[in-house]
Amino acid sequence: MDVNERTAFPAEDYDKNGNLKKIRWRMVKKLLKYEFKSVLYPLCIVIAVLFGLTIFACMDTKTEDEFFLGLPLILYIYAIVATLFLPIGLSTSRYYKNFFKGEGYLTFSIPASMEEHVFAKHFSGIISTLLGGLACAISVTIVVAFTGETDTGVGVEVVTPTFLSVVEDLLILLEVLIGIFTVSGAVTCWSQKYEKRSQIVVRVVIAYVLFLVLQTTLFSFLDNGWLRFFFTDLGAHVLDFIIIFVFAGIIAFSIYYELKFLKKKLNLK
Repeated sequence: MDVNERTAFPAEDYDKNGNLKKIRWRMVKKLLKYEFKSVLYPLCIVIAVLFGLTIFACMDTKTEDEFFLGLPLILYIYAIVATLFLPIGLSTSRYYKNFFKGEGYLTFSIPASMEEHVFAKHFSGIISTLLGGLACAISVTIVVAFTGETDTGVGVEVVTPTFLSVVEDLLILLEVLIGIFTVSGAVTCWSQKYEKRSQIVVRVVIAYVLFLVLQTTLFSFLDNGWLRFFFTDLGAHVLDFIIIFVFAGIIAFSIYYELKFLKKKLNLK
């Protein structure tokens, strides 16, 4: 390795063999700063609007004015949807613009590895989505607490979840959230292989049809005995572990495909 190249970065950026690390947290922090700045500012505005509409939604549940009745509640539902999906939309849009539009050259002129770029984009999107979900949960809790209508009058058997089932559900929820960003990134990379959008649409439709055929074949193969097994306590845990491993495989493959495609497509060396 050339002496100038070896001393171009701080010593902590190199491993024991003298090679530049794929993930350098010093650089990741700088990338995260700009990623969060571009996503959190619009999200904070939407959250502020959400909590403003939370007050009106609480008032709406107490009013009897037919003209006023329902309008704040409808706007409140729109605000909930916007708060949940805005970080996903912004992160996906930035992913496409920063990697494949005119900003791509500027993005990859930054002395950061592909792993650092991808990690920063996905991590900022995941955390921003969690913050939006937390804001929605707090808002809904306020509305429910204000109305005081927690009893639906329907007899529902309350099942106390076990510690293992709670951990499994949290892992699945986290994997679904991570998968939203990693799969969307992989699909964005894959779509760049085709110049015409019609080609992309046709291939997506074919993939979806194949998925439906596979799903139908799978359920046809499983008899009622197997299906009943998954409704038992042991079967529920087995099903959760299957889902966890499948989602983990999808996430791992998506990240692998992203890095492989971006390194090959946008190698500026």
